[in-house]
This record gives sequence, structure tokens and C-alpha cells, in this order.
Amino acid sequence: MNTNFRALFKTRREQAASESALQPGDAFPLAKLGPSVSVAGDRYMVLFISLSCRDCVELLTHLYILRHLNRRLVLVTDGTAEENHVFTEHFQFPFEVAGLPYSAFHDRFGIAVTPCAFLVEHHVVSRIGSPHTKAELIEFWSEKGEAASP
Repeated sequence: MNTNFRALFKTRREQAASESALQPGDAFPLAKLGPSVSVAGDRYMVLFISLSCRDCVELLTHLYILRHLNRRLVLVTDGTAEENHVFTEHFQFPFEVAGLPYSAFHDRFGIAVTPCAFLVEHHVVSRIGSPHTKAELIEFWSEKGEAASP
């Protein structure tokens, strides 16, 4: 029997992500990421990943597809400043990478599962999801019609 467990549990992941304390229509509290975090434009994505989550670490290898977003993507990890620097340099990420303790994911943002992504438009959450693959990242960003690649 060949079971695709990712597909089987995708609905469950999306449901867990949607149970975030932040909901579509809420203001996204960008300042809670730290004073140095900023974004460019009125539409951006904030992606939370845990470096102890295998799917999250695998997702790092697919983030190049969103490199053209530059400062319209903020990657938030539970890694140390050194860990974040190492993989940012390795993958040559042009976007902002912020570090928070994993407990802050839930305490500050109500995140129950990683990866967890927020699409923010005009400082308001428009969509919440749990993209695990390159295709899901592209779909998440381009839901409103903007292409995922330059």
C-alpha cells in the first residue's frame, strides 16, 4: 500500500494553522518580531518555521522560489542568531530572517503548528496556511493573482 501521508494530513495542518490566535481580518503585529524587522510594500508574507521540524528544515531549500519577494517576506525561526546567519548565507536569502524562541510563536502569535504562514495586506492578515512544499509556497503567495516567480 502506497499512502501519501503529506496529502492525508494536509487538511489537518491547514486546520491547525487556521486555529492561530490571529485570524484573517486581524492586524498583524509586526512589531512583536522585534524592532529591526521591517517589510517593503503593502503585501507581504511572514513564515514561521522551527529548526527542530523536519518539514520546516526541508522547506528552507525551497524558499529560493520566493527570493524575488526580497523584503516582502519575513522568515521567522526558533534558531539562534548564528544558526540563522549560517543558513541565510548558505541559501543567499535576500529577505529578512528573524529569530524568536519557539515559545514566542504561540505566546505572541498564537501559532499551534509549524510551518505557519501569514499573508498580510495593508497590515491586515488576509490568509493563514501551513505550506510544506514548493508548490504550496507558490500557491500560498499567488492566491490573489501575483506570480510567485519574477
